[in-house]
Amino acid sequence: MKSRALCVFFVTILFFIADFSFAATSNISGLVFSTNPQTVKPNEVSKEITAQTQNSSGTVEKVDETNDTTFTSSSPSGQFLNSSGNPVSTTMSKNTSSRTFYYKDSAEGVYTLTVSIKGRETGKIFLATQQIIISLNASSDGMASGTSTNATSTSTTTATSTDSTQVTSGTDTNLSGSSVYSYLSGTPLSKFSENDFDLKAYAGRDRVAFVNSPVKFNAQIKTTNLQGNLIYTWSFGDGSASTNKSTEHYYAYPGTYNVVLNVSNGFADAVSSSKIEVLEPKVSLSFSQGQGGNFAQISNNSDKEMNLAGYRISYGARSLIIPQDTIVSANSNIKIPLQISETDKVSLAYPNGLDIAVIISGSKKNAEIANIQSQVTVIENKIAEINKTESAMQVVKNQDRTETEQIKNEEDTRIADAVRDESIRVEDGLFASTTEITAGENTKDMERNKNFIDTLLSTPKKIFDFIKW
Repeated sequence: MKSRALCVFFVTILFFIADFSFAATSNISGLVFSTNPQTVKPNEVSKEITAQTQNSSGTVEKVDETNDTTFTSSSPSGQFLNSSGNPVSTTMSKNTSSRTFYYKDSAEGVYTLTVSIKGRETGKIFLATQQIIISLNASSDGMASGTSTNATSTSTTTATSTDSTQVTSGTDTNLSGSSVYSYLSGTPLSKFSENDFDLKAYAGRDRVAFVNSPVKFNAQIKTTNLQGNLIYTWSFGDGSASTNKSTEHYYAYPGTYNVVLNVSNGFADAVSSSKIEVLEPKVSLSFSQGQGGNFAQISNNSDKEMNLAGYRISYGARSLIIPQDTIVSANSNIKIPLQISETDKVSLAYPNGLDIAVIISGSKKNAEIANIQSQVTVIENKIAEINKTESAMQVVKNQDRTETEQIKNEEDTRIADAVRDESIRVEDGLFASTTEITAGENTKDMERNKNFIDTLLSTPKKIFDFIKW
């Protein structure tokens, strides 16, 4: 029983100590700049700038743990220094309440300075922002000569805990009502008040455009606070990009492209998108010469209106660039007055210089036709010469083939004769052998016949001699 009571006592002590420790940290409600915004000349060091931790009453509150400090500027050339001119320390010691530093920059502009601290034990984060002006008109008192500064100082509290999703009032909150997120970043979701920084961007409306023709883009920005350098990044959907606020782009192929605009100042980001439908133009060009005057007619044969801005009409040694927003309705045409002579060649080109249509007028047309006919005659003569050469080569080939065939025929005849002679020789040999065999057999037959006759003739005599005996 005593052991149990002792355990409860020690646990109570531990909870009391932990509660006291976290209570000390929870007294800090934010990090703020205690010094006023400054205006500094380029490459000069500012006066001291201080950021300090405060409680909800606006009173300075010391931190009860060591904090890691981060210094950032919206200017890429900004430097944070200590009193000796060296880089400022990135540690805020326990039982201190402020960090003092100096700032130096080589580029003119209005920039945002951000200081953040993060507790090494609790992981809680506090940050504060203040603007600084870098100007050649800066005076010794830290203000621009003859001007007033709009630089402001704000603070933002981002208090996080390693074992809880509960956060301090007015800071990051779980908007979904759940502690489980699918976002790539582990940073808690943030909900800003109207006084916090707000940045919005607009990439423009959806539009129709044509290949090889310019499409203009202009980033429209809305912000509640004066900010420093904004970074614009356009993605035109065809593998091309731009970092200009206002730009134009040429599409080489038809299709539907998603245009995305990203805007950032190093502290806040904004994104916007639009669609561009790019078509292949169906354009024809004609012209008229008569009492009513000379004009070139451009016809739009597609079912979408077409903007001819930047297209070029060339006639003779002269040319005309069609002004911006010259719109041709779908399946319609426009007539442009031009003093076209009988010798002029008239052409219509894309804004990037590629020809889209060419026509020839008057005597110039006849001259062009005569020139083409002359070129055709030269080509025909060349073809006839090639054919003649090929025919001569064929004759030589035929002669070679005839000689080859004659030699082959003679060889075939010689072989045939040799075969025939050999056949005759063989046949004669066989006949001779057969004759000899037949003659031998006839001799034997004659001998047999003679013996038989002799036997017949001798038989009566033998019979008579027997009887006589």
